[in-house]
Amino acid sequence: GSGGWPNGTNMNTVEGAENMGRVLNELGAKARAKGLWIYGHNHDTEFSTKLSYDTDGDGVKETVPAIEVVMLNTDPSLVTFEIDVHWALEGLSYNQDALVAFLRKYSKRVSMLHVKGSDPTQNVSTIPSTDFARITDAGGPKDATQWARIFAAAADVDYYHWEYDMSPDPFASAKVAFNLLDCAQFGKV
Repeated sequence: GSGGWPNGTNMNTVEGAENMGRVLNELGAKARAKGLWIYGHNHDTEFSTKLSYDTDGDGVKETVPAIEVVMLNTDPSLVTFEIDVHWALEGLSYNQDALVAFLRKYSKRVSMLHVKGSDPTQNVSTIPSTDFARITDAGGPKDATQWARIFAAAADVDYYHWEYDMSPDPFASAKVAFNLLDCAQFGKV
């Protein structure tokens, strides 16, 4: 996996997202042959870019985040996903209900969750974007993330990764995140 997507792919259109799914499946097949997995990691645009897509095969198109189209076009035995909670919330304009619904729907496709705090009160006029000013201590006083709901919705996650991009005090931030994760009730518990 990486913090990006395969070269030459995009999810700006349905065709691009479907192609990305095909490329990830090809890479996934190569990885599985060596006992490894391929995974994708989101930022804000994977959730803020909306595509019209028939998600359940009933012939009716819905408007969904672009990452959902990619997920629907990948083989679960070859490709998994790491959802970065902060960037997903950013892309969803901090609609926590939408993220919880997404995680419930795709819990079995998400093997890793990036636990990163969000403070949507910073630079409000720039939402959504990769504005690092809105990242804060996961579980800290400025974090607006509803972690109990997020963890319950992501019931099939195997790994929880704490991250704070450019923390002003990494050791203090690690202690705050440890307190959050040490007390959390995770989905499989």
